[in-house]
Amino acid sequence: LNANELTSTVDGIASSVNLTDQNVVSTKNITGTGITVTGGEGSSLKDVGLSITPGLDQTMLVTNGAGTVEWVPQPVIEPITNELTVTGNTITSNVSNVVDTAELIGTVENSVTGTSLVTLVNTVASTAVDLKGAIQQGQLNTVVDQGSGIEVTNTVVDDTTTYLVALDPTTANVAGDVTGTLSNTKVVGLQTKAVSAVSPTDKQVLTYNEVANQWEAKTPEVDVTKVLNGKALKSTDLSLSADASTALLKEVTIDINTGAVNSDKILDRTILAEDIANAGPKEVLVTGDTGEAQWSTQASVVQENQKTTVVQGSGDAIVTPVVVDKVTTYTVDVQSAMPKFFYMPSILMPTAEGQTSQGGVSFDNATRMGTVDLHAIYQAQFTTPVVASNPSAALPTLEADKLNFFVTYVDASVFTNLTLSEEGILTYEVTPTANVTTGSFMNIVFTVR
Repeated sequence: LNANELTSTVDGIASSVNLTDQNVVSTKNITGTGITVTGGEGSSLKDVGLSITPGLDQTMLVTNGAGTVEWVPQPVIEPITNELTVTGNTITSNVSNVVDTAELIGTVENSVTGTSLVTLVNTVASTAVDLKGAIQQGQLNTVVDQGSGIEVTNTVVDDTTTYLVALDPTTANVAGDVTGTLSNTKVVGLQTKAVSAVSPTDKQVLTYNEVANQWEAKTPEVDVTKVLNGKALKSTDLSLSADASTALLKEVTIDINTGAVNSDKILDRTILAEDIANAGPKEVLVTGDTGEAQWSTQASVVQENQKTTVVQGSGDAIVTPVVVDKVTTYTVDVQSAMPKFFYMPSILMPTAEGQTSQGGVSFDNATRMGTVDLHAIYQAQFTTPVVASNPSAALPTLEADKLNFFVTYVDASVFTNLTLSEEGILTYEVTPTANVTTGSFMNIVFTVR
């Protein structure tokens, strides 16, 4: 390196280059304290710090007239004074004999919300002041005095006092035809006429005694001669006296009800043969289906009144008669005559598809599930027996809704997962390891509902 020229020799061959700020890159900067440095980044091969050299004591750094910076002695500065005075709404400021004035308060606004007062001075709001106490203290007082016979009660809710003024029934007095307190009054007169002090008795009414000039309680007396506009008593079947035309306060009609005249009302032997007309030979008077009287022959009367008797033997079905008019209907309840329970007829419970030749039976080898219609098999066997001692006799059967179905025993090593519906449909599963023996059966019981 010679000055800014760097020479490098390799195996006798030399090469030179001039070092400039363009081809020399530096990470060192030029910085200063209290001084502005421009372009100091990367401008030095080592860090450089700049600072202002302090001047002498009691000096200050200024720019002189030549435009250079120098330290000069510190001048003597007079102290600054500020005097404030207020006259009315005007404030005067005197700063080192320089005087200026201004208005203290420009705007004042007051607002009331409820009992709260807020003042805005120069748009600055004050803290709200609650005026409730001052308002209550300064308001007029109201006194509610409770006079004779008057009852005053008050109820306070928040800031509101409600006074209820009402008559006191125990002390309020009334005068005139009705006297006494409101809770204990008595009538002493009507229309300024006195009422007798004698207490009334049962079924008496209040009448006016003109001689005694007072109202008195008396039992009412109705004089038919003093009844005006009396109404007539009428009858289409009875003979009435002449004065019946004005005997009632309202019109009344008297008739004899149909069927009201019975044998007690008819004198013996007063109805003669000629009083009953239109009768044929050997006919009797009877009541028809609609209740009217009519003549009928004796034979038809006997036939209509014949009785049919149904004898209910021991162990037979229940016989229930129902009579409508003259027709008696007998209902024979076979279900009631059946035994309370009986066993299902014997059937083969299939354990493979080849055992389903009988009706109402099915089996699936894939699922090992079997289905048996117990009620269908029972009805088929009972209605079509193989042989009977009496070919004209029949076994009674019931519908499925009249029976309950039960499995009381099963070979659990063969049959599992049994379900039984209300219609008598039995489903089951045959175990994969089933060993069918003479004990592989079920006991099935029917009960009559």
